[in-house]
Amino acid sequence: HPELANAYQDVGNTCRLTGNFAEALHYYTEAEKIWQSQLPQNESQLAKCRYVIGLTISDQAAKGENSQYGRALEYYKKALESYQKSVKPSNKDLVRCKAAIGEIYLKLGNRREALQYLRECNSLQGENQNERKYQEIKRYHHLGELCKKEKQSEEALGYYQKILEIREAYFPQDTGNLMATYFEIGCIYRDLRQPQEAMLYLERALIVCKTNPDQDKKRDEKNRRKISKTIEITKGELKNIQDKI
Repeated sequence: HPELANAYQDVGNTCRLTGNFAEALHYYTEAEKIWQSQLPQNESQLAKCRYVIGLTISDQAAKGENSQYGRALEYYKKALESYQKSVKPSNKDLVRCKAAIGEIYLKLGNRREALQYLRECNSLQGENQNERKYQEIKRYHHLGELCKKEKQSEEALGYYQKILEIREAYFPQDTGNLMATYFEIGCIYRDLRQPQEAMLYLERALIVCKTNPDQDKKRDEKNRRKISKTIEITKGELKNIQDKI
């Protein structure tokens, strides 16, 4: 039986990778039935199977079938239940499942639920250091964006500062994203009515932009104009505060 379930999943994987989602779901569902009959010893295998079913339905939804996101969420939650019965809370597959649930909630417009699940994923364990750091950046970015939408600027700032720490330490050569992070932090400081701090980060963004120009000249010029304009506005805000003192 386990060999047959693995065979079904292998065929399902091939179908999913070639975009044949309906066929993939057929094979995954057959595998799910077998793993369910093998409980409790194969709980983790059932979790993996349910996770990939959720992933496949999510892929379908991304192709335009938005109504399927709710169904994907249902399978991700079933997978999470099985993971919680069979692996440690820090297990990378369990954390990945929580992240998937958070991202589905985000797509469904439920920011509070998304924030809850994504906050639980900061202990993500990747296969190598760079992968772990990229995943951390992705998760902190999601959290920062959610906090901004919820008007939680100080909490958002904390997440973007963490992104900056990782980028400066591990990916300093990725100047485009480093510049964008400096700019984002500067804008958050503006939202917090701290133009002096904002200026520090906005000027760093402009320095990176000038010393590492984008190969796309139009995009490079657009970035320079956007940063320069924001700096001028922030200078005005700073002057207004100084004039009042």
